[in-house]
Parts: sequence; C-alpha cells; structure tokens
Amino acid sequence: MDDIDAILNKINEKLDEIKNEEENIIASVDQPKEGLNVWDNPKIYKCITIEEFIQMIKDGKIGLLNVGRKFIPGDETNSMLEIDYSQKKIAINYTDNNHPITIPTNSVFGNPSISKEYFKKYEKEIKEAFLYAYKNIDKLYYNIDNSIFSPEILDILLEKENATLHFYNINFTPEQLNKIHSKFINVYLNHKQINSRHVISFYTMDTIKKETNFTISFGEIKDCIPEHFKYLNDNSIISLTNWGKNDEEEYLKSAFQLIEEVDKLNKKLCFKISVEKRSKMEKYIKKNHFKNIKLQINNDLYEYPYQEYIEEEKILDSLIEPIKKENLSPLEKYIAVYNIVKNFKPYKENKEDKNQSRYLRYILRNDYMVCVGYAKLLECLLDKVGIKSTEISVMVDTSYDNGFDPEKSDETLVKEAGHARVVVNMEDDKYNIHGLYMADPTWDNDLDKDYLNHALMTFDNMIVDKRMFFFNYVYPLLSFHSFEEFSRQVNYLLKHEINRSFKFNKNKKYEEIVIEAFEKVAEGIIKNIDCDERIIYFKDLLNNCKTENDYNNLFTELGHYLLVRLNKPINMEIITQANDVVRKRINGMDTNTARIDTEKSDKSLFPYQVPEDNDHNIIARK
Repeated sequence: MDDIDAILNKINEKLDEIKNEEENIIASVDQPKEGLNVWDNPKIYKCITIEEFIQMIKDGKIGLLNVGRKFIPGDETNSMLEIDYSQKKIAINYTDNNHPITIPTNSVFGNPSISKEYFKKYEKEIKEAFLYAYKNIDKLYYNIDNSIFSPEILDILLEKENATLHFYNINFTPEQLNKIHSKFINVYLNHKQINSRHVISFYTMDTIKKETNFTISFGEIKDCIPEHFKYLNDNSIISLTNWGKNDEEEYLKSAFQLIEEVDKLNKKLCFKISVEKRSKMEKYIKKNHFKNIKLQINNDLYEYPYQEYIEEEKILDSLIEPIKKENLSPLEKYIAVYNIVKNFKPYKENKEDKNQSRYLRYILRNDYMVCVGYAKLLECLLDKVGIKSTEISVMVDTSYDNGFDPEKSDETLVKEAGHARVVVNMEDDKYNIHGLYMADPTWDNDLDKDYLNHALMTFDNMIVDKRMFFFNYVYPLLSFHSFEEFSRQVNYLLKHEINRSFKFNKNKKYEEIVIEAFEKVAEGIIKNIDCDERIIYFKDLLNNCKTENDYNNLFTELGHYLLVRLNKPINMEIITQANDVVRKRINGMDTNTARIDTEKSDKSLFPYQVPEDNDHNIIARK
C-alpha cells in the first residue's frame, strides 16, 4: 500500500508541477532586486563564451538577440548584464567577462542576451555570423531586430520565397520598402503585416482570389490578422480546426476572438468550428450574436447551422435542467442522468440508415436508438452536469441474443459484434466512491423494469457477463486485482503485438518493433481511460519514453496507480440509496426502486485467458 501511496503522491506532485512550472520559474527570477547569479540557476540559464555564441549563430540556433543597455560597475568577476524579462520588472543577471552571453534553457525566457559593450566589441563578427547562417540555412521563420540588421541581410532574406520574416524596430528606407513590396514576401514590421505572400494562414493572395474554402489549424488561428479577411470572396467558408485535440477551451477562445473581430468588417463569411465537449461551448452560445458571420458547428460527425445547434442544446439542457437545480452529489447526478438515458426510448435499429439510431442529431427527434446512441447521449449529458466520461468500443458475443445456451449444446458458438459503452470517472466524497467504472445503459434499457445492473460496473464485471467478448485492443488490462496480474497481461499483449509486427515488418529491427509495441499498448490503455484527469501525468511520461526501461517504468507506475482506481465494486445498496435520493428530489423520476436481476447467475464464458505460464516481467522477451 505504501508503494501505491507513493505513486499517487508522485502523480499529484507532477500535475502541480505541470500547471505551475512557468509561473514558479518566472516568479523566481522576477523577485531579486540586486540581481540573480545565473551560475546558480542552470535550469534557467547557461552562460557561454563569445566563440560559442558565434558558432551557435552560424549553426542557425540563434534568432533574436537582446542587447543589454549597459554594464553596471562592480567586481570584474561578477559583471552584470541588465536584461528586461517582463513588463513589470527588470531582472539583472550576474555573469563574468569570459562568458558574457546568457542563453535561456527554458523557452519561457525568450532570447539570448549580451551586454551593450560586448556587442559593440564583437558587432562585426556577430553580423557576419548571421549573414553566414541566412545564406546557408533555410527556415520557415526568421526574426531580425535592428541590432543585427544590414542591407546585405535584407537582400538575402528577400530571396527566401517560402519564409516568413519578422522585423523588429528597423527604420527602412523607401528603397528597402519598395524591395519588400516587390518581392511580395510574408513580412511583419513590429508585428504589423504590411504586405504578405501568405495573407491568411498559409494562403497567398492569388489563392484567396480564386478559392472560397479555407482551413486554418489551431496553431495558426492566433496569428491571423482579422483585417485580412476582407480580401476573401463573399460567402467564403473558413474551417477553424482543432486537429491534434489541443486544449478545447483555448481553441474555442481563440476561434471566437477571431470571429468577433472579423464580424466587424461587414464581410459576409461562414466560419466552421469543431466541438468535442458541448459544455465547453455553452458560454459562447450565450454571448455571441454575429451580424455578418454565419457560423456552423461540427459535433458528433454532423455539421450544424448555428441556430440549429442552439435549438438542439435547448433540448439537451431541458433533459438535465431538473438535475442542475438540485444540490446532488456526483453519484446522485450520475444516477439521475443514467436513468434518463436508459429510459430514453426502446432499443430499435434503423436498418435502412444506421446513422438514425446512433447520433444525437437523430435520436433526439426519432424513434430509433441503439448502443452507440445510448453511449453518446450518456457521455453528452454527463459532460453537462460536470462528470467526466469517455465513450469506448468493445466487442460482444451476440450469439446469446437468439437463445444460444452453451450448457445445452456441445458446441461453443461465438458471434462477434461491436458494442458501445462509457467509462465514467466517479469522484464522490458523500458515498466514498473514487474510481473508474463502466456504464452500459443499453443493457439496462427496459421500460417495464427499473434495472441499474450495468450502471457502474467494474472492469472485471465487464468480462464476467457472458456476452462480453473483449475490450477493444487493451483487454484484459483493466480487469486485474494485483500488480502481478497486470504485469502478466501487459507482457502477454506486448509479445502478441511484437509477433504480429514481425509478421508484417520482417525487415524492421527487433529493437524498433519492441519500442513500437510498448507505445501501442500504453496508448491503448491511456486512451480508454482519458476521462481520468490524472492520466495527463502518464501522457507526459509516454511522450518522454524512448527506451525499454522508460516504458517499463511507465507501466510500473501506471499499474500501481490503476490498482486504486479500478475494480473496486460499488455495493448495490449504495446505488439504490442514491437512486432513492434522486426519486425523492426530482419530479418525474419517481420510479420503482432499482434492483439487481437475480433471475440468472451467469458464469464467465469469455473465450480468452492469459496463459498462466507467462512470467511477470513487463519487458517483452524474444
């Protein structure tokens, strides 16, 4: 138990570190009034010689350069470089005459810095080094300030047609400005774009005049200049995408800030926005009313006109409005939402158009609904009441649907089919429930009986049920009760993945295949429990894994962590107790007390078992 507590503490410390890292570092360098000794802060700065600096410039590793205003008199071995790191304060850095340049080791601190006296002494060599770099190294972006600018540098850079140039505090001559205009290159003067090869994102003026459909990624939204959208053809369509699943709040904030500014141009345009979690969109729906911009929302594989999305939101909000009005615990909120979903309508497929029974767009308005629809509606409504969940895919044996009984037959009939369920992150202090559980409103869908049998299953419950076939790729990694079980299961899947990869990639090195197997198995686990916010810690570990030992450490920590999050059964009495609270507090939910279906006691008929002779070593063996 001590090991698990230590890992949990480590995870929480890491999460705090991720959230506060930049603030803590900045605070640590902003406070000193008399100066900061950079030699004592190697994680923040490193000090280099002028020779090292010249070589870094030639290698293309240096862009902008901060030139300090003056040397402050003092001890020769502790000369001071004065550098402005923030708008509020000036941090004075101590170094020595042999290592006059400070290089930030953290991107928070921006650019290299040198004192004014040293820069004057080596100005010729520094400018020649930049000239050499610009001639020999091609980049997408160049930053040039007045300290290193020269007419020769401008001529070289204007030949780089596919580059973006940023000039800072440079007073161009009329002739130089004419050169810039004539080259029609992507140029910024003190962050104000005067003429552009790429007018919006990476689209040129020629493209803008010809096309009416444009895609701008999350990373490019902030760099767009709203005024430039006036060059687009009327009724052009601009898709603001969030590929890579970046922070959705930041994405929506940036997107709507851009749209609000463009709306002021009195230009008729259409913007498309992608929404993963509808709750993130709620505040923008309430405050944004555009005069000129037509807005469309992509959600759940459907493209909504703005007004239609709002109308659908009203339907969804009306379902959970009584829940939000009451002061319910998380478990009680969950049971209330689960009751809505499992009783929403009878299970019914539309064989002519299967989308009709699967997506919110349709199931809110028609008579069709299957497992995907129940799962999507549950995830959506839980999101709106503040409970994190993740829709997942599993495989089930549907042969039992037609009355197959292995106890009355000599054969084992397996008919494999996809099925949708939801992983729920339940954190409830009132009922002392903290963990990850599996929900299946489809299998509790019985309008004549009030079952909650599959409301909050553990992952071992999931496979005990006779119809469960396997849990997507990562089964059975979420059904263990000891670290030894987890290790054996990880090892089994790693060997399975390595053997499969060898079959199709015979020319690949064994070491590469092993690393890829580690990554695939780890990604599979983390993806399906993404609703646990602490998983960000393991995502961070995974991103930094390079060797077998790195992955071994990842699986070790992940296994110990999951031991306290998974397969902790919730007594049915607690679920019925929460259900009784819901029935008494919310009108329209006064149903019969939920019960367990005790008519049958199914034995596990799951066809897969981990070989007992596997060792418990997580590292895959040849």
